[in-house]
Amino acid sequence: MRDLRSIRGIRIGSASALAAALIATGGILSPAAAEGEPAENAAAENIIGSFNMAGGHSEHGPKGNEAADALVRSVEDRKPAVMLLQEACEKWKDRLQEKLEPEYDLVFHQITGSDGTPATCKGGNSPFGLAVLYRTDLEFDKDTKKAHRLTTSGGLERREMLCVKSPSRDIAACTTHLTPGDEDREKESRFDEAAQASHVLNRDYAADTVLLGGDMNDTPWSLALGSFYHKDYGAFGALKAADSPCGNVMSVFRWVEGRFTLCRSGKATHGDEKIDYLFVSPRVTVTDTFVGEPHHSDHRLLWSKVLL
Repeated sequence: MRDLRSIRGIRIGSASALAAALIATGGILSPAAAEGEPAENAAAENIIGSFNMAGGHSEHGPKGNEAADALVRSVEDRKPAVMLLQEACEKWKDRLQEKLEPEYDLVFHQITGSDGTPATCKGGNSPFGLAVLYRTDLEFDKDTKKAHRLTTSGGLERREMLCVKSPSRDIAACTTHLTPGDEDREKESRFDEAAQASHVLNRDYAADTVLLGGDMNDTPWSLALGSFYHKDYGAFGALKAADSPCGNVMSVFRWVEGRFTLCRSGKATHGDEKIDYLFVSPRVTVTDTFVGEPHHSDHRLLWSKVLL
């Protein structure tokens, strides 16, 4: 699989060059995809977000309510329907509920460390894990909360995907955090984790509108993330990238502002790399995407406007 950084910003100057590029990447641009017109949708526009709160970071984890209060300000400003959180601390959960109730509620799940014991945030004993923050009018049911164990290599932190459903609206909101690192066993574990997460989504949430956010610790054109990207992106998954520069077009390339843009790309979320993602079911219409600068994390907040 070709690395994103080796072909980012490619400019195609002729039909033959375009054909060669498409053949090289295994992509096809249909006339409908080239037009890029979203399907009509009478649903309401909502904002969804994904954010690694850095509770496992030695600098940000020990912070008290500063981190939670910063997220409260972002939520009050954006009024998102759903926030999909990674590296969250349970103490922040209590603060978020205190500040945002009754308009918002939250489910939290403590993950297990590499040694088999429950994980805690840096600088204290607060449980460490995944969380989904949601607007209460969307009628998410806490009883549907489920943590799915992902296939992680031995000796590494055990990875999971947390999901919660809104049965009345047929929405499933899920968040995950895959293994970081560039060693072979870490790459293999990340590939297995993504494949397992995709399998769970297809098996347990096929009838739902899926909203998946996560720190995937990999670049968009990685083999691992091919498990999430829909096959029309030149991958082998089933989801639309809500944060793709191609909007609702699921393809390898799209003509955007005078250049062919790689649809499996997006704005940097960690340093100069993109490793955080928002995926949605293909039937969801995306209207915008943007990032926000955090004050208490080494990750940027990732936001998309969608029709639900």
